Amino acid sequence: MSELQLFHYPHPFDLECGQTLPEIQVAYHTFGKLNDRADNAVWICHALTGNSDVTEWWSGLVGEGKLLDTRQYFIICANVLSSAYGSTSALSVNPLTQEPYYQDFPLVTIRDVVKSLDLLREHLQIRQLCMLVGGSLGGQQALEWAIQKPELFKQLILIATNARMSPWGIAFNESQRMAIEADQTWQERRADAGTAGMKAARATALLSYRSAVMYEYTQAREESVIDHYRASSYQRYQGEKIASRFNAFSYYSLSRMMDSHDVGRNRGGAMAALNRIKAQTLIIGIQSDVLFPVEEQRFLARYIPQAELTEIDSLYGHDGFLVENELMTKTIRTWELSNRLEPEVEEEELIVRDRVQVDVRKGVREYIAVENISFLATPYTIHLINGNRIESDTVLDKVSLALQENYDFTLLSPHLPHILVNTRHIKSFDEKNNRIYLSDGRSQTLPPEFPLKKAK
Repeated sequence: MSELQLFHYPHPFDLECGQTLPEIQVAYHTFGKLNDRADNAVWICHALTGNSDVTEWWSGLVGEGKLLDTRQYFIICANVLSSAYGSTSALSVNPLTQEPYYQDFPLVTIRDVVKSLDLLREHLQIRQLCMLVGGSLGGQQALEWAIQKPELFKQLILIATNARMSPWGIAFNESQRMAIEADQTWQERRADAGTAGMKAARATALLSYRSAVMYEYTQAREESVIDHYRASSYQRYQGEKIASRFNAFSYYSLSRMMDSHDVGRNRGGAMAALNRIKAQTLIIGIQSDVLFPVEEQRFLARYIPQAELTEIDSLYGHDGFLVENELMTKTIRTWELSNRLEPEVEEEELIVRDRVQVDVRKGVREYIAVENISFLATPYTIHLINGNRIESDTVLDKVSLALQENYDFTLLSPHLPHILVNTRHIKSFDEKNNRIYLSDGRSQTLPPEFPLKKAK
C-alpha cells in the first residue's frame, strides 16, 4: 500500500485571482514504479471531494490486474489545493500569521491547481506522461493541463467534464454555498464552522450527481408509508457521511474552483484553446448526467484534434464513472486497442475521424465535424448547418477535394463551380433565384456575387 507523501513548495505561489499564498503543500500518492525508459507514468486527477489515494475511490479501475495495472504503470494522484486531504487549504496554518486561514483563504482556480500539479511533476522528475485521466473536476484539471502543456501527454482521457462550467452547474454550486452560508456558525473561525450547512449542501449536490431513475430504483417508496421515506433518510445519510470526512471550508472553496473553469478565458475562446491539445484523446459522456450533460462532451470532441467520443448509458448519472467499473474498463480498453491498431495520425492530416481541419485565422486551426457543414464557398468560406459560417485564411481547395473524395459533397451548379454542398443537407437549388433549400425546411439566398471575398 502506498503512503501519503507531501511536496512542500517554500516560495510565494501567485494565484490567478491576484492574491499570493506564502507557500504551498501538495499531498500525493504514487503506485507502481517508473520503468527504465520513464515512459509508463499515468497521472489521475480526482473529483470534487476525492483524495490522492486513487485505489480508495477508484479501486475498480486501479490496482493489480485492473485497467490501470500498478504492475505496469507508475501512477500519480495529487490532492488539489483547497481540499481536505493534506494539501494547502483554509485549515492550513498561514505562515505569516501562525493561525489557520479560515475565511481568509483566497480563491484557487483550476489553473492554479494545474500550476501546482506541474510543480509536483517537476519535483518527481517526470518529463513525459503516457496518460492523463480525470473525471468531473478532475477532468477540468486534466483538460486545462493538456492545453497548457500539449507536448507533455501522449494520451488524454476526459470523463463527464466540460470546457467551461455552465450557468446550470454554477447555479447548483451557488445553491450549495447558500446552504453553508445559512449555517449560523459559518462566520466563526473554527474548523467545524458551517458543518450543518455542508450537510444540506451535499444533499442538494446528490440530486445533480445521480439520476431520477436511480432514485426510483434504489430509494423506492413503500406503499403504506406517509413519512420517513427512504429517499429522505438517504439524503440525510449522505449529509452525515460528508461531515464525517470533510469540512465546509474545503467544500465551499472547491465549488468556487469548479465554477472558475473556462479553458477559453484569455485564449481567444474555447475552440482555439481546445485546438492546442496534441494528445490522443478519449472523451466519455454519461447519457443520464444532468450536471455535465453529454452536449458538453460532444463540444469537446468536436474541437479537440484526435478526439473520440463515447457515450455510456448508466443509471447512476454523473457519478456513473465512479460506479460503472466494468463499463468504464471496457470503454477505455476498446479505445486503447483501436489506437494500437490504427496508424498514428499526423498532426497535419487534413481529415481526422470525420472532422476536417481548417485554418480559421493565422496560426489557429480547428477540426470541424463534416456532418455540421452545409456547404463551402471556395476559396474562403465554410457554412454550417446552424447558420454560422467560418472564414478561413487559407484556400479551401484541398478541403473541397477531400470532401468530394470521402463524403457526399458535390458541386451546387455548373454556374457556381466554387460552391460545394453536402447532399445530406441540401434538398434542392433554384438557379434562377440563387436560392438553396435545406433538408430541414429552411432556405438561403446566395448573394449575386458569391463568395463576397475575391481570391488573391
